[in-house]
Amino acid sequence: MVIHTEVSAALYCPACGGISVLQLNQFIPVGASWKSVYCGCGQYIGSVRHIQENLWLLKHSCSFCNQKHYTLINSRFLRTLHQVNRIYCTNYYAELGYCGTSAVVAAYIGRQRCNYSRLLFEWGIKDDPGIMLAGYNRITDMLAAGNITCSCSKQHIILYFDSGAIVLQCKNCGRSRRIVLHGGNDVFSLQKSRAIVLTKFGLPG
Repeated sequence: MVIHTEVSAALYCPACGGISVLQLNQFIPVGASWKSVYCGCGQYIGSVRHIQENLWLLKHSCSFCNQKHYTLINSRFLRTLHQVNRIYCTNYYAELGYCGTSAVVAAYIGRQRCNYSRLLFEWGIKDDPGIMLAGYNRITDMLAAGNITCSCSKQHIILYFDSGAIVLQCKNCGRSRRIVLHGGNDVFSLQKSRAIVLTKFGLPG
């Protein structure tokens, strides 16, 4: 089936946090005009062009550094992978999306939506879910990279949602940090953060 050989790029919407998929159809002629994609909320997401056999150029504006990024996508290479290849802002190391074979991208989106639905239900998030989930993505990436630490030097940090914010708390000493996420600007500030250190004792108000 074609879906196993085609490649897709999925980009997060800077306005609502949703995901939009650009299909890199191998039958699109090399040198064809740019193909633009818009989110369902109306926000421009990016454009893609087939510049050479198995090579695509992705053009997308970055809300974190306010610059235009060009990402070269090698569809032949992506067909050898069994996981998504993430697309980052090179200035702030903020995840902008990911690419891979259409089958891999579709499966990854499915898992994300399942996880997000569970999180939204368990934590009772009803307002601005796109904003909260964009923040959650960034914080989990920072945790995985070891960029969120506690002053006590013990790395037993948990997170949970609370009234328009994500709370980080050290299970060892109780120090915590409240990350407010009321809008896009809060998400952008979080994306620009390179590290977070928990310094305050007790639950944040």
